Amino acid sequence: MKFTEQLNRFLRLDQLIRLKATGTPRELAKKIGVSKSVLYDYINEMKDQEAPIVYDKSRNSFCYSENVKLEYGFKKLDKDQLENLKGGMSFGNSICQLDLL
Repeated sequence: MKFTEQLNRFLRLDQLIRLKATGTPRELAKKIGVSKSVLYDYINEMKDQEAPIVYDKSRNSFCYSENVKLEYGFKKLDKDQLENLKGGMSFGNSICQLDLL
C-alpha cells in the first residue's frame, strides 16, 4: 500500500472520529475501505500515539475523549527553529520533521 493511501485513510479516520460519525466498527471499516481487523490495527496504532479514542455506545461511534489534533505537513523552518528541532533527519541542506499532535 502506498504511503499516501494509508495517510489519507488515517486522516479520514481522524475526521470521522472528530465528527463522531464513524458508525459501528463494521460501517467505519467500509467507509475507509479496509477490513474490520485492519481498522482495529489503525485505531490501536493511533492509541499507541496517545490518541484518546473511545467508543460511545449511545452514539454508535468512535470519538475522542479529549480535544486533540492530528497534523501532517511540511513547514519551512528558520534558523532559530532549526536549532530547537527535537526530531527529524537532515539531508544536506534539507530538514525533514513530522509532528503528529
